[in-house]
Amino acid sequence: MAASGAFCFAFYMNGYAGVAFVLGAAMLIYGLCHVIAYSIGFRKSILPETVLVEGLFGLAFGFLIITNLIPEKQILLFYGAWLCLSGLIRFSESLAVSKVNPKNWFAVAPLGIVCAMSGFLMMVPNLLAGFDSVYIVAISYIVNALSIAVYSVYMIKRQQTQKAKEAKERAEAKKRLAEVKRKERDRLRSLTEAEREKEIADAKAEKLKQEEAKKAEKEARKEARRPATERTVEFTQEETEEINRLAEVSDDDEPIKASDIWSKPSEEELQARPVFNKPTNIPVIEKQIVQEEKEEDLKVEEKRSIVNLEELEEKVPEVELPSVEIPKVELKAEGGESLQRKAFLLELEKEEAEKPDEDELASFKPLSLEDLFSDEEFNIKPLSDEKAAETDLKLTQSFTFDWLDIKK
Repeated sequence: MAASGAFCFAFYMNGYAGVAFVLGAAMLIYGLCHVIAYSIGFRKSILPETVLVEGLFGLAFGFLIITNLIPEKQILLFYGAWLCLSGLIRFSESLAVSKVNPKNWFAVAPLGIVCAMSGFLMMVPNLLAGFDSVYIVAISYIVNALSIAVYSVYMIKRQQTQKAKEAKERAEAKKRLAEVKRKERDRLRSLTEAEREKEIADAKAEKLKQEEAKKAEKEARKEARRPATERTVEFTQEETEEINRLAEVSDDDEPIKASDIWSKPSEEELQARPVFNKPTNIPVIEKQIVQEEKEEDLKVEEKRSIVNLEELEEKVPEVELPSVEIPKVELKAEGGESLQRKAFLLELEKEEAEKPDEDELASFKPLSLEDLFSDEEFNIKPLSDEKAAETDLKLTQSFTFDWLDIKK
């Protein structure tokens, strides 16, 4: 189906008559494959009867296409009816897939719905009047081929894994247990009150008995795992004293000899036994550590003559320190950089500080407010004597902080 659709795209210039045979042959093969699949899986698998219906319809429609019994003006109508029927059949097959595996039905349904809607639109000639019919038929073949391919993946019931089987068995076991509990509950409800209390008491006693048996079995396993030293028999003090008294040996008793326990072997037994002579006086080789004594060259008298304590005590030790050269101090007007500053220092000492001329200071008169703002554009009104004096003080005097001298 997909190959025939691609063939229509390649040879659309020849028109519908040039590709009709290929489309009809593909439709016949399409229907024949459906019929064979249904006949083979009739006994082995549970395929829906819609597979057989789609196969028979495909065979009939392919026969009509090959024999050229479809009018060229009604091509979209016939192909639309076929595609719509195929889409509806695919949707019904998705429902059949949901019975096999509920999670896979939504993979088949979307393309089936697309095919059904596309076929319904193709049956309305006014909607697709401006499009080439060969293109539309090619697209319908390819879309239907994809929907069949998706359905073929999910149409057979896959073999369940071991985990799925175990999960299913657990679910069935839970259902059986719930059914047994329900039947037991119904049976207890059908009994009288006295019979029901007796049944409940017997069940509790049986459960208690089983728990005690399990506890005893657990203690036995625990005892078996204990080491042999912990499982020894503990004697009482009287038993211990009696054992010690029996084990005591008096001075008059003779020790037990080997001949009392083992009888003397015969000559035949001695000949048969291997003879082993225990070696005696085995020499022991020990490694001797050789200690080398160092001989000193000087004797003790010579060592004493080297150090004379009397000479050391009589003489006063003389300590000689290295001579230290003290650098000469450079005076203010001698040598080095101070020699260069000498002339400047003399000039500074001779010169006197200039004093200001008292006459010039006496002739100085401060500027008034009118002198500062003499320009006419400011239009400053003349101030009264008291106001002028206060203003002069504000402009000339230094600032003081009166808030520091607040009277308490």
